[in-house]
Amino acid sequence: MSEFGQGYAFAVKQGAATWGAAAGSEYIGQVEKSINELYRCMNAYDYYKATVPAQESLKGFLAEEWASGTANVDAAVKGKDSVMEVLKSTRLGSADVGALVDGSYQLKFYSNPKETVKVLGTTLREVYERSKASSNLSFSEWAASKGFGGKLPTDLLYDGQ
Repeated sequence: MSEFGQGYAFAVKQGAATWGAAAGSEYIGQVEKSINELYRCMNAYDYYKATVPAQESLKGFLAEEWASGTANVDAAVKGKDSVMEVLKSTRLGSADVGALVDGSYQLKFYSNPKETVKVLGTTLREVYERSKASSNLSFSEWAASKGFGGKLPTDLLYDGQ
């Protein structure tokens, strides 16, 4: 092989190695970015200043961050864009996590599957009857004030999620 041929073969081999290293570095950077975002989101809550009721909600907020964040780390590992986001809504019956492609989801973590299904099967009547407003508002008035206007008492709180 001529000296030019040897030089050309060497340049091609080195170029491929350089390109491969750059691509690998970008991939690792994306995965690391997703992991760092998961840590940042889970550590964004002030655990120590939370009131007792806030402490009860805290485990749910952390579960939302964990579920969404680990899905996004998995997507980064697979070379895809982020797929989930925490919606941070505290509105009654609102979805916890949004899938950036196909809808929103309600996350519930209870001690066993039976308790989880029980909570997900909560009707609007059950929520209304537990509320203080039930003593001075009709179901229809209460439902409208909570964003459930036109819904029936037998409709599920988390319907469609």
